[in-house]
Amino acid sequence: MFTFSMALTMNIHTLTKDLPRRIVLSYAAIGTVWILISDQAIETLIGNYSQFTYLATFKGLIFIAITSLLLYKLINNYERSLIEISHKNASTKTIQYLIILNKINEYITLQKQLKNAMQYDSLTKLPLRSILLEKLEYLFKASDMHHQFAVIHLDVVHFKSIKYTLGYEFSEQLLIAITNRLTTYLPDAVMIARVGMADEFIILLEQIGDLASAHKILNYISNLFIQPFHLEEHEIFKQVKMGLAFSYDCGGNPEQLLQAAELAVHQCRRSPNTGYTIFNPEFKAYASRQLELDNQMRRDFNERHFQLYYQPIFSADTLEIVGFESLIRWYHNSQLISNLEFIPLAEETGFIIPLGMWVFGQACWQFQQWRSQFSQVKSMFVNINVSVVQLMQPNLLSQIDHILAVTEIPPQQIQLEITETALMNNAEDIADILKDIKSRKINLCIDDFGTGYSSLSYLQNFPFDTIKVDKSFITDIECDQKSVEIVRTIALMANSLDINLVAEGVETPGQLRQLQNLKYQTVQGYLLAKPMSVDAVEEYLQRQHHNCCSEAG
Repeated sequence: MFTFSMALTMNIHTLTKDLPRRIVLSYAAIGTVWILISDQAIETLIGNYSQFTYLATFKGLIFIAITSLLLYKLINNYERSLIEISHKNASTKTIQYLIILNKINEYITLQKQLKNAMQYDSLTKLPLRSILLEKLEYLFKASDMHHQFAVIHLDVVHFKSIKYTLGYEFSEQLLIAITNRLTTYLPDAVMIARVGMADEFIILLEQIGDLASAHKILNYISNLFIQPFHLEEHEIFKQVKMGLAFSYDCGGNPEQLLQAAELAVHQCRRSPNTGYTIFNPEFKAYASRQLELDNQMRRDFNERHFQLYYQPIFSADTLEIVGFESLIRWYHNSQLISNLEFIPLAEETGFIIPLGMWVFGQACWQFQQWRSQFSQVKSMFVNINVSVVQLMQPNLLSQIDHILAVTEIPPQQIQLEITETALMNNAEDIADILKDIKSRKINLCIDDFGTGYSSLSYLQNFPFDTIKVDKSFITDIECDQKSVEIVRTIALMANSLDINLVAEGVETPGQLRQLQNLKYQTVQGYLLAKPMSVDAVEEYLQRQHHNCCSEAG
């Protein structure tokens, strides 16, 4: 378009520049021709041409008439050319203007699309963090000290398991369904935003009275998730965890307000039976401690400050060792860090995945070493604790298969322990993976049995080989008849289902006698042996081996 316009401009300039030259040349040409032929032409037309005295005047007038007519035609044609070029140029400029306007509109549209992409979620159409922060900034500036508002950080429990088991597209459908439920049942004045990870939402409550009102709203939102989501042929139940923070918790800073709500929901995750938590300033100190602990845990793992200890499991009748439970120990600056402190943190941060796989590989390798050294170990088993977070990893089975192949340990000598509480909270998510593990001839054990209070149905639906009764029931077995009845009932049930029993936390001879009378097959506890280092286990097995050889001799 630019080239064409330039051509038109050059044509006009050329015509304007050539006009004087054309007039001069035309005049010279006409004059020359007239001089050469005028006398002959006039004489031909007028027979007595030589007799006219005014012939010079007559010839001049004819010359003027002819040149005037020719010049008129020349200038008239030139003017028409200029008009045509002008019209063409005007039309070209109009087209240029239209094209420019169209490009501007396209640019404005693209800018709007980019702005929407940055401010609104393409899947749920909810505002993103930037819009939420602008709204919070406005509320802080517009509100006085007597007006308070709050934000709720909402997480969907174990949302990733949906993606791993049913696929990415199905998980997106679930997100849309969750969004629709929230927007349908919450008031229009409530702002809902999508932030952070895929399953995280922020609910902004601009009008909130007091703490009682907060509890009422949180309970209302929790109840929205009682009913399942019906997607395709699936019925999906999903639990949510929420953390609420008031505007006065952050000193007028929107980012700090969102951070306070996130700290509250992190605290909520640590309590399996709690649906929501309201922010407490102490959470910041706890978060700082957790951050420090997480960093130190990762450093010490790389520097090999983690060890495995092994607690023997005994036959209740013969008191001979039938197996070991592998237990991770973390020593930092020669001080033992409690498992109750760092294991939940590792699960929350995802560090339990490499840590747990290291435990599995190390326990398999060590047990295979003992099998090659001590003949009695070939009839034993090793228990390895696994986290639900590990079980939900899509590459878990391939890693297990690799470790079994490398260590060459018989899979039937391995028993994975899963806590009952973890099983209850994630039964649907891990059902298939447990069956796949069982198909590899690896044994499965429910740990801390009895703490969940709804275990009977799971024993029928899951392929467990062993029940490990929680030590809280064993502790009072000598003095509390109810504990005796519970332990007896568990024994009868396990025997009827052909499931092995382990009583953990046995610390007194009286407890051991009670368990022997109740026909428990195996026991574990400080009465018989504490967790031992690798060297201590090898010394124990060596002594046992010598005793067996002496008796045989």
